Amino acid sequence: MLATLQDAVERLRSDQENDQASNQVPRLLGALLGRDKSATELMAALSLRHTPTFRKNYLNPALENGLVMRTLPGTPRSPVQLYRLSAKGRCRVQIG
Repeated sequence: MLATLQDAVERLRSDQENDQASNQVPRLLGALLGRDKSATELMAALSLRHTPTFRKNYLNPALENGLVMRTLPGTPRSPVQLYRLSAKGRCRVQIG
């Protein structure tokens, strides 16, 4: 019974994280309209201050889903790294 309860809690947590991410990624895509931006500029546009949260909930899901791309893909930690909408990301912004 405890295992069943634990599974239910994990499913609920996963659903909440997916719902949250589904709201956050479109905000990130909207912030990228117009021009390439650094992570710092994106965080400011989204009124975020905590870098790990920004990366986990906004940037990484967008990168993993091919909606956003790095301008310097070979050096992801470069201090001059910028992010831009991919073709898939642009389509999603126009549709959404």
